[in-house]
Order: sequence, then structure tokens, then C-alpha cells
Amino acid sequence: MSATAAATTDRTGTVEGGGEPDVSRRAARYRRRVDHERRVQRCVARRQTVYANVLSLLLVAAGAGVGVTAGNPPLGTATVVLGALVVVLEGVSRVLRPGARAARCRRAADALDRECRLFDARGRGYRTGDAAAEAAFVDAVERILDHESAEEQRDGDGSLVPDPPAAQRALRTVE
Repeated sequence: MSATAAATTDRTGTVEGGGEPDVSRRAARYRRRVDHERRVQRCVARRQTVYANVLSLLLVAAGAGVGVTAGNPPLGTATVVLGALVVVLEGVSRVLRPGARAARCRRAADALDRECRLFDARGRGYRTGDAAAEAAFVDAVERILDHESAEEQRDGDGSLVPDPPAAQRALRTVE
């Protein structure tokens, strides 16, 4: 875009006289959103990893407490309480699955990092650096986010069943 065309753009980013929209401005705004999403995914992954580790440590400590108090009749109440704590913690672990959530967020953040690096280095389909490359970048990022969202919904509904195509492939390999 020439200096005169840049000077004659309106607030929406379109060039006066019916020209092309200012793609670079929209791309910069989208890139900021992607960078923010990448940081959020990393933060959630770190936080969920801490939750998973704390939950595991509590489970181990409560399980060890059950083992220590089980042989001592005066501590029977403590054994029951610790046993109940183990059951509750295991239930929380199975329902919330912080380890799985951390892994999913880490995969999404890594995939977003990879696409951003490819786009910045003009690798793969981004060689031209024009509007088509920016559109390809948006498509790739949206595919990553859609996949992450689908995994979250599948994990969120409590189903431990693998997705149907994977299950069908597994059956075909057994036959």
C-alpha cells in the first residue's frame, strides 16, 4: 500500500474509493488474540499440572495413612476417615482429570507455537506473506482451536470411550 493510500484509509480499514481492506491491521489484531490464547493455554496447563501433582500427593499420603493406621484398633476411626478421603480424592481425580486437561492445553499451546513460528519464518504454506498466507494461518489456528475444543467437550462429558474413528481402526487391526 502506498503512502497516499495509507493516508486515505477510514476507521474500518478500507481504502477510500472502494479499495481492499487493510489486511495487515486485521492480521495484527488476530495475531494478538492468538498470542493471548497461547499464553492462556500455557497458564492453564501449568495450573492443572500443579493440581494433578497436589492431588496425587494427597492420595499417596492418605493411602499411606490408611496403611499405617489399619493395624491399630484404637485408630479405627482415623482409618475410616483416611479411607473415605482416598475415595473422595480418587473421585475428584477421575471427574476433574487435571492431568489430562494439562496435557491437552500443553498440546494446544505447542501447536499454536509451531504455527506462529512457521508463519513468522514464512515456512510451509506461508511463503508468499500476502493475504492468502494470512488466511492459511487463520485456518490453521482455527483448526487447532477447534480440535482442542472438541477434545475438551469429549473430556468434559465424562466419556472415557475413545472417539469412534480410533475405535473402528483398532477393531480393524484386531480382525
